[in-house]
Amino acid sequence: MLNFTAFYFEHNQSGISLNIRLEIMDLQGRMLDVLSDNVLPNGYRYGPIQWDGKNKEGMDLPSGVYVYRIITTAENGERLEKSGKLVISR
Repeated sequence: MLNFTAFYFEHNQSGISLNIRLEIMDLQGRMLDVLSDNVLPNGYRYGPIQWDGKNKEGMDLPSGVYVYRIITTAENGERLEKSGKLVISR
């Protein structure tokens, strides 16, 4: 049984330092968890970003529908966002 979700994304900034922020929210927009990292991708696809299905306090989130948002900010200031829904089934 998997105990994490893996996020991958494609971008157009190969060889440029990126700040990556993954936000997990409930359907009311409340922030449940945030992961952030600075990376130097060597291609146009990055991942996995692994999220353990827990909130900021380390508690398992219950089954349900959640919203994720990946925000990338390049060293030149260019910012891109991608969001979608994910389902947790326990």
